[in-house]
Amino acid sequence: MFFAVPLFALRVVEYTQVQLLVAAAAHDLVNDLHRCKNMSSQLKQVVTVQATERTPSLLAGKRLAILIPNGFKYVIKVAGQIKEEMTLAEGMRLAGLVTFMPPAGVPEKPSSFILSSDYKTTTIEIDSQGDISVP
Repeated sequence: MFFAVPLFALRVVEYTQVQLLVAAAAHDLVNDLHRCKNMSSQLKQVVTVQATERTPSLLAGKRLAILIPNGFKYVIKVAGQIKEEMTLAEGMRLAGLVTFMPPAGVPEKPSSFILSSDYKTTTIEIDSQGDISVP
């Protein structure tokens, strides 16, 4: 019984950490979706936000080489050209695609993004008017 309490506490801390990680990533994604919607209407160009899987890569410097493992990211494309890439934390998974059309910046069709980790899944929805919500 004496060992059960610390193990339970560690499990609670881990669970809370995952919850906060997913909530922060969802908040950042929602902010980027709002920014892309405004960018589409201001630039009068097609803006796409797409979730993709990272491929492992090797960053090599003069004295150090770092292997970046698999994971997920989302890219922001303006007129078909990648303008930004946002990498998610290790263990996070993301699926979704939305294309904002000029001149009003409304999506081509209603879309959703599913953001998940071990214990938590969050859905971000974009309706046909461009309203973004996290139910």
